[in-house]
Amino acid sequence: MARLGGDLRSLKKATFFGGNGAGQSERVNAIAVHPQTGWVYIVGTTDSTALPGTLVGTQTTKGGFDDAFAARLPADLVDAATVRSTFIGGGNNDSGNALSIDPRSGDVYVAGSTGGGLPLGMLDGAAQATYAGGIDGFVARLKEDLSNVVRATYLGGAGIDEVQSIALHPFTGEILVAGHTTSSAANSNLPQTAAGAQSADGGGRDGFVSRLSGYLATILQTSYLGGTGDECQGSCKVAIHPQSGEVFVAGDTNTGLAPALLVDGIQPGYAGGLYDGFVVRFNAALTQRRAGTHLGGGGFDIGYAIAIEPSGGSVYLAGVADSGFPTTLNPQQSTYGGSRDGLVSRFSTDLTLVNRTPNPFSFIYQSNVPPGTIRTSNEVRLFITPNPGDNHQAAYVTGTMGSELCVANQPGICVTPYVACAPPCFGTNWFVGPWDFVSGDYIAVRHNSSASGTAETKLIISGTAYPFRSSTGNANIACNLDMNADNNLSATLEGLILVRAMLGFSSAAVVAGTGVTQGRWDAMRPAINANCGTNF
Repeated sequence: MARLGGDLRSLKKATFFGGNGAGQSERVNAIAVHPQTGWVYIVGTTDSTALPGTLVGTQTTKGGFDDAFAARLPADLVDAATVRSTFIGGGNNDSGNALSIDPRSGDVYVAGSTGGGLPLGMLDGAAQATYAGGIDGFVARLKEDLSNVVRATYLGGAGIDEVQSIALHPFTGEILVAGHTTSSAANSNLPQTAAGAQSADGGGRDGFVSRLSGYLATILQTSYLGGTGDECQGSCKVAIHPQSGEVFVAGDTNTGLAPALLVDGIQPGYAGGLYDGFVVRFNAALTQRRAGTHLGGGGFDIGYAIAIEPSGGSVYLAGVADSGFPTTLNPQQSTYGGSRDGLVSRFSTDLTLVNRTPNPFSFIYQSNVPPGTIRTSNEVRLFITPNPGDNHQAAYVTGTMGSELCVANQPGICVTPYVACAPPCFGTNWFVGPWDFVSGDYIAVRHNSSASGTAETKLIISGTAYPFRSSTGNANIACNLDMNADNNLSATLEGLILVRAMLGFSSAAVVAGTGVTQGRWDAMRPAINANCGTNF
């Protein structure tokens, strides 16, 4: 591991991480930095019986041939006495492929593959406590200091199933994982695929994406991603849109995905060659496909990594490409370099060939509103230029308590108590009316105003957030630090809480003795971070 300066011009520190293995020894597959403490976490595979640092956790001895491992190192990569390591493995081969850190609890999630036999103590209360056969994926939740595996679960059918990436949903705390599988209807499906956006395998080796509860007690939903050939030869990677909560999965295919996943994409057809990359966009529940596209030319084109830009929602895909890979006007490097080149591509959030991004509009903020009242925004009209005609798109609403949206094809229905606007005229989360949004529709949102301070609802369309605020004070000021809703900021209450948060205290310790509940602090913290320039 190496720590570099922010401009990549200086090497601050580098270190080995290795045990006493005689074979391939250690392979680090993923790295993450804790957003509050700065601890550096790594996961991977080892055949060593001893690892650097202090062995801690539920499993302090190696279980089989190769084990997965997780380790915590100091931010400066210097103090060897603070290094902590733990094995995760059964009697066969196990690999740690990915990790994610919960910024709220500090817990560490590790995902990978296993040949079975994980320690029973890890599996108590697990969503899938029984090894299904072949190779199963697994997900494990560890305490921040790696002192205990809170819970682990298998994830697999009777085939070969590997989890290759993991992400923590910022709204729900659910766990999203993606990988590849040969489990099918013929040999025991993956769990919870029935209501998925693609409920049945396509043949060969498919990609998949799954939702699990944060404590790994329930597998909530799974969807296949597969055509008739093989998918995710490189890997399937998952990312979550930071505004809408939509789930994006990137991977590769050697015959093309199921047409229903990609029908309106920028490149709906398979380009040929050995492999094409792909990106598919799902709703947060994984029950509906929102958009999808192939990306490739006539050679070997694979996406290995995906990232979503936090404010604008642009989707970035990185990987490898052959000659003939499609480029755009004036790219950073327009000429193919030879052999296989790296690739970086940027998509709009909707991934579609037909423009679905609305013309700019805004909701008018409401100031000095009565506390605890239902506040309805002004009605805006949706226009998409050029008009895609009957090309429906979805919208999502998120935010404060009572956040709802209304869509109508004539004015006034959403803001006046028309009979036509009886429930379910207003709805929460995804709009589920008889039609999705089309150009020319009328839209309004509403929510419950705060007891004190500012309440905000965000309507998200094609990855862009349109906020509506109401405030008992000035709605243009969204940085609300009033912890106990008394319209005052006190040095011994709000000030004490903020100092503790800046020092990295846990949620319970932050509010201890102040009269503010941990639940209120946990609910306010994301809005404070978003609007006040903090990173608690």
